[in-house]
Amino acid sequence: PATARGPVNTHKNARLTPAGRLAMIRRVRRGVPVAEVARGACVSARTIWKWLRRYREEGLRGLTDRSSRPH
Repeated sequence: PATARGPVNTHKNARLTPAGRLAMIRRVRRGVPVAEVARGACVSARTIWKWLRRYREEGLRGLTDRSSRPH
């Protein structure tokens, strides 16, 4: 994956990859509560909501890693 600033490497300790995020999105869309999906992935419900929003707005591209560096 890449950003406007250049390539972003997946952190070796990243909680989830884009494929894992997509799997979580699919679980939520099948009706599994966000809180349950978040607990299973050891992330916050807020994080799941963020990925849902990005997926709705950007599709698969929204699930890729982004730099946390300030703009």
